Amino acid sequence: TEAAPVRLERFRPRTLLSIVALTAAAYIVVPQLSSVNLTTLIADAEWWWAAVALAAAAVTYLAAALMLMGFVPERLPLGRTVLVQLAASFVKLVAPAAVTGVALNTRYLQRSGVRPGPAVASVGASQLMGMVAHIVLLIVFGFLTGSIRNATKDLAPSRTVVIVLLGLAVLAGI
Repeated sequence: TEAAPVRLERFRPRTLLSIVALTAAAYIVVPQLSSVNLTTLIADAEWWWAAVALAAAAVTYLAAALMLMGFVPERLPLGRTVLVQLAASFVKLVAPAAVTGVALNTRYLQRSGVRPGPAVASVGASQLMGMVAHIVLLIVFGFLTGSIRNATKDLAPSRTVVIVLLGLAVLAGI
């Protein structure tokens, strides 16, 4: 009898890059963590800041739901739409982020009675507006950090660097 050929699994460049980046991050972070006393850190922590951070994170899901609802002609329940945005963030952990949010939101809209064409158009429009908002905020905060030279002298890049990097980001996005 003849043996079945061995099926080889190859690493993709993206996987190798992720492994290298994770190794570099661990090499930098682990020595810094060895000097941290966790009991003191937890005892001295101001836990109300954790509550503020949790509330701010929850508001992002509400904002994403409201943005999606704004692009859909049909009426959607707010609670369920917020839960779909929360589910989309978990699905993005194990699958490509650009695909999962779009697919999950489109399927949700279709299950809510929106026809496939308008569902895809609504999700696409909301994703486009989200990208535009991110780019505008990057430009605004890039100029703000560049204009406050005394407070952020070591951190702030020049305006030329910010403009070039944002231009490259827009070209890559297009």
